[in-house]
Amino acid sequence: MRPVDAAEAARTLQAVRWHQPLAWWSLAAALLLAAACWFWPTAESTLERFMQGFARGCSYGWIGGSIILLSQRRMFFFDAQRRRVIDPRSRRDRYPSRGFERLEYSVYDGRIYQVARDGARKKLPFKRFWANREDWRTLVDLLLQDEPKQGFREEG
Repeated sequence: MRPVDAAEAARTLQAVRWHQPLAWWSLAAALLLAAACWFWPTAESTLERFMQGFARGCSYGWIGGSIILLSQRRMFFFDAQRRRVIDPRSRRDRYPSRGFERLEYSVYDGRIYQVARDGARKKLPFKRFWANREDWRTLVDLLLQDEPKQGFREEG
C-alpha cells in the first residue's frame, strides 16, 4: 500500500457538519422548558412533584445535548478514496465495520447503510435531519457516484 500525503488525504476527506440552526432552536426550547419547570408553582401531590422533577431533569439533559451539538463542528467525515465513514467522537467507530464490505445510500429513506457480503444491511447512526444540508448533498453525490446500479440486466 502506497503512503498517502497530507494534502491528498485532505482532498479525499469530506466533512459533514451538524445543522447549527437546528441545534440553536433545540437549545432555546430546552431553556424554555427549564424555565417553565423552575417557575411553575410547586405541586401538592407526590406524582405531580415527581413529574415536575422528571421534566426538570430532562430539560437539563436536553440543554447539555444541545450545547454538545453546538460545540462540535463535525458530525462525521467521509473518506472518498477508501469509501469509509469516520466518526470524530470515537476512534474505533469507522464504517463499514468488521463483517461489512461497503456503504450504500438509500434514496428511499435518506439513510446510509453498511452492507455485508451476504446482502445484510445495517443503518449507520447518522441521520440526514441533523446534518448540514449542503454537506449531506455533497456526501450523497459522492456515495451515489460509484455505487453499483441496481436493477434488471438483460442477458442474451
